[in-house]
Amino acid sequence: MHAARLKQTAGARGIADGELANLIRVAAGSERVPDDRAAGQLAVLLARVTEPVAKQTLDLIDMLHPVGGKHHEGTGETVRVDLAALDPDQGGTA
Repeated sequence: MHAARLKQTAGARGIADGELANLIRVAAGSERVPDDRAAGQLAVLLARVTEPVAKQTLDLIDMLHPVGGKHHEGTGETVRVDLAALDPDQGGTA
């Protein structure tokens, strides 16, 4: 069910298999890999995708490949945020 929705959305937005696989990987907390390698992993990723990862992937698709084609340019770099450091209850400072 999740796989079909991801493939349908990706197809409608013109997202190649390698890009979709990398979006799933990122949503699952993994690093991007070259698109050709990622494309080869797509079937396995789609077979294993969970609902939370599918939702996160759809959110990434909406952000990076919105309906209407307005693409948000970025640096292509991964940003990691330690949310515990921002939570005063966890001893960090905001």
